[in-house]
Formats: sequence, structure tokens, C-alpha cells
Amino acid sequence: MVEKILDTEIEEKVLKADHPVILDFWNQGCGPCQALGPVLEELSEEEKDIKFYSIRIDEGKEAVKRFRVMAAPTLLFIKGGTVKKKTIGFRSKESIAAVIEEQLRA
Repeated sequence: MVEKILDTEIEEKVLKADHPVILDFWNQGCGPCQALGPVLEELSEEEKDIKFYSIRIDEGKEAVKRFRVMAAPTLLFIKGGTVKKKTIGFRSKESIAAVIEEQLRA
């Protein structure tokens, strides 16, 4: 399950997490964002040791600034409170799974 979070939850749920995190920045009415949603839901069911969170860009202005998000969708792959990789735009399930292996399981 991809959990929707707010700016106020970033520190606790994302940066202080003791597990890898994928954070999805998305926007209402964004076609690639809507296409990415089901992909992330599917991956979240398969990758039980990774937490999946999403935040709307217009509701997460502090997080957008903090992580320098310039476009939607943007995915952040975070481990130990550090952003290991940032991707912009739609990515296939296979592409995201490859980044998980490369960045979050290393």
C-alpha cells in the first residue's frame, strides 16, 4: 500500500525511518502521475521491506523545497535518511525494481 503523507510527517516517516523508503511526489491531473500510481501500488505489495509514501506537490511545499522537486512525478529512493536516487517522470515497474536493487538493497 502506498500511504499518503503530509509535510509534517516527512521527518518521522521518511528521514528517520529504519527501513528503505520510496517517496512519490505527484500532482492532480498529471497523466504520468496517474499511470505511475498503480505501478507503485503493485510494487508496494511485492516489496514488503520498503515503505512507499506519496505526497501531492501542492500540499507538500516544504518537502518540495527540501528535496528540490521540479516536476511530477518525482520518485525519491531513500535509505538511512539519505536520498540515494531521484527519478523524474513515469518509470516502468521493471525500471523501478532495478533502482530498488541497485540503491536500496546495496
